[in-house]
Amino acid sequence: MIQRDFPKVSVARQCGLLGVNRSSLYVTPSPQADPRLPLTSAIDRIYLEHPFMGSRQMTRALRAEGLLVHRSRVQRLMQLMDICSMAPGPHTSRKHPSHPIYPYLPAGPGGHPTPT
Repeated sequence: MIQRDFPKVSVARQCGLLGVNRSSLYVTPSPQADPRLPLTSAIDRIYLEHPFMGSRQMTRALRAEGLLVHRSRVQRLMQLMDICSMAPGPHTSRKHPSHPIYPYLPAGPGGHPTPT
C-alpha cells in the first residue's frame, strides 16, 4: 500500500491520501499471548482426569494447584470449552412409575378450582 522508497510521492502524502496516521506506519504489532491459555490447559487436564467435576470442584482443584481464580470465570471458560460435568442433574419433575397419581380435589368437574 504505502511505498517508502517512491520518489514522486512522499510518505506523508501517501498516508494522507489513504487516511492513515504516519506514526502507525512505523509500529510493528507484537504478538500477544492468550492470557486464558494456562488456565484453559489446566482445566482441560483436570477434566480429563476427573470428568465428574463441575465448576465448584474445578475451582477448588485449580486453587490447590496455586491458580487463584473465581468460580464464575471457571464456569465461563468451561462453557467456552464446551465442557460440563458428567454427574447427573436433579430430576425434580421425573415421576416414579410405582407411585400413585392422586386427583387434585379442590378442582371442580372442569378441572378448575371452584369459587368460594
